[in-house]
Amino acid sequence: MKKIIFIFLFTTIILSYYLEISGEDITVLEASNTNDLSLKNTNIIGKIEIENSNLNDYICQTTNNEYYLNHNCKDENDKKGAIYLDYRNKIEDKKLIIYGHNSKNGDAPLKELTNFLDQNYLNSHKNINLTIKDNVLKYEIFSIMVVSKDNYEHTKLVFYEEDYLKHLNYLKANSYIDLNNEIDETDKIITIQTCNYEPADTYLVISAKRC
Repeated sequence: MKKIIFIFLFTTIILSYYLEISGEDITVLEASNTNDLSLKNTNIIGKIEIENSNLNDYICQTTNNEYYLNHNCKDENDKKGAIYLDYRNKIEDKKLIIYGHNSKNGDAPLKELTNFLDQNYLNSHKNINLTIKDNVLKYEIFSIMVVSKDNYEHTKLVFYEEDYLKHLNYLKANSYIDLNNEIDETDKIITIQTCNYEPADTYLVISAKRC
């Protein structure tokens, strides 16, 4: 037992001496051993947060839009899935599309979004933050839509110059709530889609522009 303690103390002294002479910061080494899931899964590309809400979670991306419907961010089988970025997107795109499950009764990654159908909730939760590569990008909601599941207009990602502004105007004009904020062709936006249950067979689609 004494021998084990001696070896432990000796190892600790040697490590401390190495850090001192090498100029390395021990806090950097400790940070590499944190429980940050994004350090363990390269499919995690950022985080999404709605200010003053329960939504603060990772965003994943892979080579299709099906995998994270039934896998979580640990890549475990999970019927709740994960929040994920459209596989067609690149981070620098003018429009990003994010998906995730909703639920009538149980927990789900994007269940919080249902609250946006309430004007009072919207008034105090107008901002969505994306953290990408340590940069916090703030977005302001300009459209809340309820669309049928056979309507895919909101999922468009490829535009000719004049078509992009038409698309933004489409999102704004079909908003469930009139938000009275301006948009133009220079705006970068995110569109978030989740299931909606009233009426049945619909999507809740929230769009926000970069502040």
